[in-house]
Formats: sequence, C-alpha cells, structure tokens
Amino acid sequence: MSTKTVVFALESIRQRPLMFLRRISVRDLESFLTGYSFGLDVAEPSGFPHGNELRRFHDWIRTRTGEQFLAGERDRRTVLEVEDLLLQETDQDDGRAFALFFTLWDEFRSHKDPWSEE
Repeated sequence: MSTKTVVFALESIRQRPLMFLRRISVRDLESFLTGYSFGLDVAEPSGFPHGNELRRFHDWIRTRTGEQFLAGERDRRTVLEVEDLLLQETDQDDGRAFALFFTLWDEFRSHKDPWSEE
C-alpha cells in the first residue's frame, strides 16, 4: 500500500494532530484533508481521485445525521458541510467535533464495504 493516501494521512493526524494542523479543530482537519486530496490528485493523476474514501465517509455522516440528498439534488440546494454537522452535534465545540470525527471514522471503517479502496 502506498503511504500517499488520505487514509494514511488521517491516521497520522490522529496520532499527532498538532504536527499537521494549527489547532485541534474539525474545520482545520477538513481543510487539510481537502488540500491533501487535491495535492495527491495533481501529483499522481493516474490514481485520481484520491479522496474517494473521504467522500464516502462524508456521505455516510450526512445519511447518519439525516442530511440526505437525492442524486443530482446536491447542486440545487445548500448541503451542510460535514464539519458543520459535527459542530451541530457537539454544540459548536470544535475540540469535541474533532474527537467525534475520529469516533465516526472508526465506526465507518468498521462497517465499510470490503471492496472499497484502502
């Protein structure tokens, strides 16, 4: 397995968040992961897109929190960002939302489709 994956980056951030982020914040985490995925797509276009696992996780969170959308409807209405959903769940506490991200990530990974990418 290549170490250049979003999953690897997430696990590295979990172990040492302040090495990668300015502060322990779900917004900073999401911003970093978006940039990291984009950077991988540019550096390794043959593996494009690199953020599929993260996108599936985001969709899973939206479904879990009831923020569902129909195929094609996503562009026609405002869909809350995952970090906003996590902040709502934690009364706007960014540190708790950061911890909740990883709790949900573990749950998602334990139930994920065995055919999905690593």
